[in-house]
Amino acid sequence: MGFFNKKNNNIEENANSIDKNVKENYNILDFNDLLKINNQNLNRILKSINDESIFLDEDLRLICKREIEHFEEQYQCKLEGLIPLIDVSNNDFIVYICTKNTFGMYNIVDELLFEEDIDITEIINKLDLYNK
Repeated sequence: MGFFNKKNNNIEENANSIDKNVKENYNILDFNDLLKINNQNLNRILKSINDESIFLDEDLRLICKREIEHFEEQYQCKLEGLIPLIDVSNNDFIVYICTKNTFGMYNIVDELLFEEDIDITEIINKLDLYNK
């Protein structure tokens, strides 16, 4: 009996250690810090985000605060200098590119930013209609 308890404790300790390591490897974004970024379109999008996702279209989902904050952990990918905002399906997300002060399209499977200057005017218009 003692053998099994010891083995189970080791398994549990290893699992906790793995969980801790995984969490340490992923960035967690602070939503309140994101609101301080000086970009009018980004701020308009962020102010529309709340605790639940918002579907603006069939294939256009504004992700919720928690999903933004824990994006890397949830989707098991790294987003260096990118802020995820909108799920456009097929593992593609519209992101804010911090270093360029623009918006782009990012694929979470390939971990690839494949468009770096997309026009989000239509999305902003849909958010304005949604928020009325």
